[in-house]
Amino acid sequence: MANSMALWYERWRTTASDGSAAEVEVHLNLWRHIGKCRLESNFLDVGLLLSNTYEIGRVCLFLPTKVTRNSVKDLSKQLCDDTLLSAVFNDVIKVGSVHECGGYTTTRRAKHYLNFHSATPNRDFVLTDVNGSGDNGGTLLEFSSEFCRKLHQPGLHYVRLRFTLDESGARDFSIKREGWSDLITSSVLSEEFTELRFSEVRNLPFKIAQRMGGEDAYVFNVTSVHCFLIRDTSFELVASHALMHKMRRMEENLWNGYLPPSVPQSDLRKMIVYHWRSISEAGSSGIESFVALARFRRLRDTILWYVAGIILLGALGSGAEGMLANYFADKNQGTSGDAPAFGILVCVLVVLPFILWVSRQCCRLIRVARQSHLRE
Repeated sequence: MANSMALWYERWRTTASDGSAAEVEVHLNLWRHIGKCRLESNFLDVGLLLSNTYEIGRVCLFLPTKVTRNSVKDLSKQLCDDTLLSAVFNDVIKVGSVHECGGYTTTRRAKHYLNFHSATPNRDFVLTDVNGSGDNGGTLLEFSSEFCRKLHQPGLHYVRLRFTLDESGARDFSIKREGWSDLITSSVLSEEFTELRFSEVRNLPFKIAQRMGGEDAYVFNVTSVHCFLIRDTSFELVASHALMHKMRRMEENLWNGYLPPSVPQSDLRKMIVYHWRSISEAGSSGIESFVALARFRRLRDTILWYVAGIILLGALGSGAEGMLANYFADKNQGTSGDAPAFGILVCVLVVLPFILWVSRQCCRLIRVARQSHLRE
């Protein structure tokens, strides 16, 4: 966690026609889903809306997590739908002509809007592992020069990829702090910190920062960054680094066909979309960096463990008291009337600390089992 994404490009010729930099609008969608079927789905969608792209010869995107070819999915096919396109861009967008390579044009208000490009691993981009000091590593995605030639056409260009995150990948963007107690309680309070950083140079591996600072590297003029964090309603947002742009409930029927099967359609009504954004001022050189940090809290009911613990403690106490009372009654037949009271006193002084110790161990085992369940 706390590592940054980065984006830059290289020109296909050393002498540019003008000094203006290529522009990009960045879309980041982090889905954090925990279903009742014990299947946890985490994925990051990255969309790049590019303009002034004629000089681009290669585009490089660094992700602060390990990515494999099987975990990358091109979303052009999923978004080849008027309803979904309109939902993504929050405007009335229609699909135009479809290309043989999988890309297509789009229209807005009966005029050409943008070219949506399909991107396939190995054909259009390659993945390279980047090893940094400690956990400061990740994956470098490089779009090929052949792919970037498609960007030389006039107008806007868009590409959107999904990166499925495994358990380790999810921890690169979120950390959990499980609630705990010395005694069995009826509920457990846990916290989670989720963070997305973009173009924070101090949080980049040395190899990536060095390459970004090379003579062949050019920084995009980032006109805006839109960060969407999608969480279950059982998680309460208690703090964030800045005020949100907006928040809304997930539309249940709007995203049919966009989400993977691991997210049941019935779960969408239980999810909240949090939206942060940063827009550059007119005439500026763009957004230098962006950070979205959110702290969530979740109260989980453990009443079954609580009831089981109370019953267990009661059974242990009752059994210990009866056993000690019978033992001392047999030893002192002449004073058997005082034996139960004496047995209770011994139980309080001797057995109760042992029961409390056992309860602590049970709570510890429960916490370990719960954490193992969350990692499954």
